[in-house]
This record gives sequence, structure tokens and C-alpha cells, in this order.
Amino acid sequence: MSAGAVAFVNPLLNAIGLGWISVLVVGVWILISPVVLIITRYGPRWREEARLKGIEKERTTKAAKQAAGGNEEGRVIQ
Repeated sequence: MSAGAVAFVNPLLNAIGLGWISVLVVGVWILISPVVLIITRYGPRWREEARLKGIEKERTTKAAKQAAGGNEEGRVIQ
């Protein structure tokens, strides 16, 4: 991917110049930076919610297997 970017940037640099390339890079940076701040702020909460959701799913799966007559590994108890 980096080689592709270099192959793209060199002709672009020759066509529009260093000043406009800098404006383009800064524009992308300004558009992306709020995403980084949002992930920094809400990321721990999202990870905790995902962890708890996984634990709950695991519990319901085990309970369903046990209710069906199996043990924790899903094998039927004779």
C-alpha cells in the first residue's frame, strides 16, 4: 500500500505542487482527528460493553446446552 501511495504522490506532486499537497494532507488530518478523539473518549466504554456482551452470550449458550441435557462441553449426559 505504501508503494502505491508513493507511486500516486510523485505524479500528483509534479502536477499540483508541494503547497497544494500540504493543503490536501492537512485537510485529511482535520477530517480524521475528531475520529481519534471520539475513539479515545468512548473506546474504553465500548470495549467494556463488548466484553460484558460476550460474557452474557457465553452464559446463555452454556445454559441452553445444559437445558438441552448436555454438559458445559455440549456432550449429552447419559
